[in-house]
Amino acid sequence: MGGPLPPGLPPPLDTFKNVALIAGLDVSLFHLGLEFMLALALGQLFVELSIFVHNHFIEDCLQHESLL
Repeated sequence: MGGPLPPGLPPPLDTFKNVALIAGLDVSLFHLGLEFMLALALGQLFVELSIFVHNHFIEDCLQHESLL
């Protein structure tokens, strides 16, 4: 397992980089970090929007019931 590599093989990389290289992707941790931050921000925005809509829906329902 830990023996010398056959000639012509590149030195071992970590698994993630190996998979990325095999797939032909130029993966940089900086870009992955940006994508993660963007996904996190969009998720937070969705949660905030959901809460906003939910609260206004409840207010409208309560206001409608008070008019009856």
